[in-house]
Amino acid sequence: MKTKNLRHLALVGLLLIGLIVISGCMGNETHTKLKYNNYSTEDCLNINSTFTVEKYGINGLTERDECIIEVAKNKKDISICDNMIQKNEFKAPYAPYYCVSIVVVEVKEPSYCSKYLSSDDANPCYASYAKATGDYSVCTEMKEGINRDACIKAGKQKGFKYDELSTEPIVENSKQKTEESESIIEKTVTEEKQDISICENASNSYDKNACISQVAIAKRDVSLCEKILGASPQKGYCIRGVAEVKQDASLCEKISSTETRDNCFLDVAEVKQDVSICEKMSDTGGIYGKDYCIRGVARRKQDASICEKISNKDRDFCIKDIAGIKKDISLCEKISDSGVKDGCIGLIASANQDVSICEEKTSDARGKDMCITIVAKENQNVSICEKVSDTELKKICVREAL
Repeated sequence: MKTKNLRHLALVGLLLIGLIVISGCMGNETHTKLKYNNYSTEDCLNINSTFTVEKYGINGLTERDECIIEVAKNKKDISICDNMIQKNEFKAPYAPYYCVSIVVVEVKEPSYCSKYLSSDDANPCYASYAKATGDYSVCTEMKEGINRDACIKAGKQKGFKYDELSTEPIVENSKQKTEESESIIEKTVTEEKQDISICENASNSYDKNACISQVAIAKRDVSLCEKILGASPQKGYCIRGVAEVKQDASLCEKISSTETRDNCFLDVAEVKQDVSICEKMSDTGGIYGKDYCIRGVARRKQDASICEKISNKDRDFCIKDIAGIKKDISLCEKISDSGVKDGCIGLIASANQDVSICEEKTSDARGKDMCITIVAKENQNVSICEKVSDTELKKICVREAL
């Protein structure tokens, strides 16, 4: 897609499919394996620091959570994830999802997505499995929503055929037909005609609907979404796209799917930088719930006061985000969790390449050491690790800074 406004119809689902950073794509995978190679879950639980790390494509994962996930992955044992979920041992909000999703790929058992995760988190879990293994047959196990739709489209492009969908069948999809349809869809957007009649030349109903959606968004005309065939969830995505470009949250109310409607509110809230729109969302949990929406608006506005609307630990991560963006260490003082606070201080110290900030501002000796490790890692300066007092943490610092 050539415009930001079209990203959700063709790209967002695919980005969700690639959300999990599979082992081969991790820059520090070797270090992580060495770090937790001989650990047990008990060893992980004995990690008292809630110092946060960037891993699996997200910020805010605690060192303890990373350890549990890596042990579950190395042992290929989904029960470790389940036990930690049941006992509420994970600290970061999204850690349970990442634990299950990563182990699912290791053991090649996609049914675990539904068995161990909420319905909201199961969809991206199935999608990440399809992306990692190339088995797009699992797309049909997903509930209706943008992830399922994008997963099926990706499967079609890989040559998969789907005999049964909850909405409508997908017809024969040779590579030639797929390329022809994509050319037609691109034409409706790149040419100034924006003529919906071009969509009639699409090779199947799925691509025809996608074509109509893009014309509707380009013309900012939600009435065109009504031309989408049948009860396809693509109609909801079409309305969502128009709502975003028009910055009109009232259009989201027209969407029947709760998931797509909530995502529509999220899109408009971020574009308008209007946190009140987040309150219209029905979902508070999941990976993309109300709190995620509030956090997104806070980042867009670079306003830490908005984070106060979040009641759980995500509030601290939200403030940390803004502190990092603004390089404002005073915001770190507003963080209640000592581990997240130390991580926040580490970001500022790293940005300023000033280890003295770690020595002056962190809560305890371990927090200081982990803060110094961040500075060493971000600046690729092993000599900084000499300031780490704990022997084991110094070894970790050296590995991370190399």
